[in-house]
Amino acid sequence: MYSDDELLQAIRLWAGLYGRAPARTDWEPDRARRQCEPDVAAAKLARYRAARWPSGATVADRFGSFGAGVAAAGLRPRRVWEDVRWTDTAILEALRDVGYRRGRRPLPADFEEAELPCAEVVELQFGSWERALALAGV
Repeated sequence: MYSDDELLQAIRLWAGLYGRAPARTDWEPDRARRQCEPDVAAAKLARYRAARWPSGATVADRFGSFGAGVAAAGLRPRRVWEDVRWTDTAILEALRDVGYRRGRRPLPADFEEAELPCAEVVELQFGSWERALALAGV
């Protein structure tokens, strides 16, 4: 059993380790298998198994929803579509577009807008952020 404080600490720890708040699919491997592309689901499962994390259901039961638990931890809840599969072409175009709009090389933090693939998806798809930038020519 986790206390409320332990759940909030776990959410913050995940965000510190992975650069963003967990999504419910990060803490529920079965849900990830149903809702995410196989490579994304496999990466989520590996991260989940790398340490002892509470289940998404535990957080949702305690706070009313998983997103409410993330918000209680002081973080922005992730949206369901942030784990949708992006094609290589669409990711590279997004990198070029953001680079052009910002007038500099895109940073992972630039990809927190809902209409963009999250930085984690870019890294999973291309192996690293730097490789994706190189392929995009930015």
